[in-house]
Amino acid sequence: MAKMHTSRVAIASALCLGSTAVHAQVAPGTDPAAPLAASTAPAAGAAAATGTIQEITVTARSRAENLQSVPDSISALPAMAIVNANIKSIGDVARITPGLNFRNGGAFSGNYFDIRMRGIGSAQGGFPSVSVIVDGVPNDSGDALTSGSLNDVERIEVLRGPQSALYGSSAIAGAINIITKKPTNDWHSSGRLYYGNGSDLQAQAAISGALVPDKVLIRVAGNYRDDNGRINSETNDLHLDFHNRKQIEGRLLLEPTDTFEADLKASYDDQKGGYAFQGRGSVAGDISSVINTNDPVIARRTPGEQGRTFTRLSGRLNWDLGGVALTSISAYSRTRQSGFGSACYDDVNNPSFPAPDGLGGEICLSNTRAFGDAAKTGQVIERFQYGSDNLNSFYQDLRLSSQTKGPISWLLGGSYLHRKVNSISGGYNEVAGTAANVPTNLTVNRKFDNWWGVYGQVSAHFGKLELTANARYDHQQYLNTSYRDAAFTRILQVTSPTGQLEDTQHEQARSFQPKGQISYHIDSTKMIYATVSKGFRAGYFNSGQYAIPEHTTNYEGGLKTEWLDRHLLVNVAGFHIDYSDQQLSTTTNTPPFRMPVTIPKTTINGAELETTVRVLPVLTLNGNLAYLHAEVAGGTVSPKSPRWSGAVGAQLNQPLTGDWVLNAHTDLSFHSPQYLFTFNTQRVPAKQYLNARIGVEKPQYGIYFVGSNLTNTKEPQLQASATTPYRVIYPADPRSYGVELRFNF
Repeated sequence: MAKMHTSRVAIASALCLGSTAVHAQVAPGTDPAAPLAASTAPAAGAAAATGTIQEITVTARSRAENLQSVPDSISALPAMAIVNANIKSIGDVARITPGLNFRNGGAFSGNYFDIRMRGIGSAQGGFPSVSVIVDGVPNDSGDALTSGSLNDVERIEVLRGPQSALYGSSAIAGAINIITKKPTNDWHSSGRLYYGNGSDLQAQAAISGALVPDKVLIRVAGNYRDDNGRINSETNDLHLDFHNRKQIEGRLLLEPTDTFEADLKASYDDQKGGYAFQGRGSVAGDISSVINTNDPVIARRTPGEQGRTFTRLSGRLNWDLGGVALTSISAYSRTRQSGFGSACYDDVNNPSFPAPDGLGGEICLSNTRAFGDAAKTGQVIERFQYGSDNLNSFYQDLRLSSQTKGPISWLLGGSYLHRKVNSISGGYNEVAGTAANVPTNLTVNRKFDNWWGVYGQVSAHFGKLELTANARYDHQQYLNTSYRDAAFTRILQVTSPTGQLEDTQHEQARSFQPKGQISYHIDSTKMIYATVSKGFRAGYFNSGQYAIPEHTTNYEGGLKTEWLDRHLLVNVAGFHIDYSDQQLSTTTNTPPFRMPVTIPKTTINGAELETTVRVLPVLTLNGNLAYLHAEVAGGTVSPKSPRWSGAVGAQLNQPLTGDWVLNAHTDLSFHSPQYLFTFNTQRVPAKQYLNARIGVEKPQYGIYFVGSNLTNTKEPQLQASATTPYRVIYPADPRSYGVELRFNF
């Protein structure tokens, strides 16, 4: 195992900037001209000389395979594609991946979002529909999905369609497999500095090397951000969407023998950001009408703040037992997040501030007033809301897999997850003439989730034909206890389904998720495949309310092709999904402010196209297009499921004088109209987002202009709470731009 590290050093040294220096050595996913979200990347080295497109190796099925040979719809982002496309978050991945829709409710909370693959989405407080796996460890909650960063990543694999049979309950819609950079055998350092509008200062650095050559390797990476934000209160210019971050990650790779490897990781991420600064707009007409120059109103007397910390420890142990590999993955996660902010959607010090609904700046939760600094004794100065979620989890996976090449390959394993979550939400009023704040509501819950499963996979090759069978059995148990106090000492009894009062709510679910695949290689450049599978997502408690599990039956067929001597790649897929008990969440202006909603039956049909063309040795064009017809029983459109979406992009690496290179990337993503909630309500019109990165570079450093949402597209992101006579709006991130400096030694 240790011998593999020597080549990584030279590769990493050349890769960080994406310059022509990379042509000296090649590894999968390292080309400077890698396309942004296609299934392949242009080649370096010999491939670049002929203008062909490089092959990419992925581990989507827990073994290394050529991407074009895997009978699944997969988009792969190699290291330099991540850099060039300015990928920093899961939302950035979504904008350039067909069929993946990320809706960001960060204007309320950093853990408020909807991620949706092929029309299958998520609900706040539940397990995500798309499992995010980092170096073999799945995220333990939807809250954790928006943690972490993508600054020290070697490759991202997006698996579209249900992956429950291999990845478990949270992969009912798909999986995002993130592979971070391993330690190198020789010492190497890299870094990034960025400064942009909103006084956004970002800095990342990493150092890697061997403490004992070929035996003990280490990598340390850090991430810092101090951002004032780009959304200010309209009455007093207070910064509302600020973001501050300190993150550090360490990785130790031990290879004492050629048959054993221990990969140990630890990370700590401390974040502070704006909280509850969503805007207010008029309730009349199409929701799209509230996104323009002066609407929605975003104004606050007091800026809200949310603190989030994430602690992650993991260990991956690999034993080569001679033709069979034994792998153990253990992980502990600790999440702490809490925030408070104004429950008034305007600046209560400015009641005459013009608003689209004509109500002035004094509207708070439940249509109640607040008087700001002008309040008289006994009157409410301002109303506040707060919430916290503390989560601890332990994850264990143990598997055996075949290692020898032959007509049969197999995998057998089991996994276990234990999760404890404490959730508190409430509010209080600041009242003139009153010494202490006056509480208005309190919701306190403690839940325990226990989940175990066993799974297996076997693939058989018969010439050009491959047959693969996957299966998984899951058992989940959920417990929830409600309390009357934030100290978790006085239990609030609830009524059981049988009508009896009980201290703790109990639910459980069992599911068997099979998956069968057949693929046929027409020739060395074309492969056709078909898949039938079952998908499952666990139920969950949200503020004492239980959402039942989801189930899907999925049918998919696809074609992967290479043309013109690997100058052109075209992949297509079509699918049909029968979807039962779709989980959604809705927001209210009364405690507990969020509640689960279930849609009994949804039918989804769709198709996806990905293409990459190497026009010139220095220029790659790519694009993707997704068609989706997601219909709720009764004929209405499933929410957050645009009929059309996609992206087009270009990557240029043009040699200049000496060893200078012009590196230019641009991508335009788009979606057709979509509804944010059920029954064809809250329609958002078609939108487009433009992003770009252009600069000059040498092997050791480079300087670039980077811009996101350059057209400053405005769009409501999630279901807008409609409370007569106004509507609460969660806006998209505004335009950002700045200058980036990278170094690599």
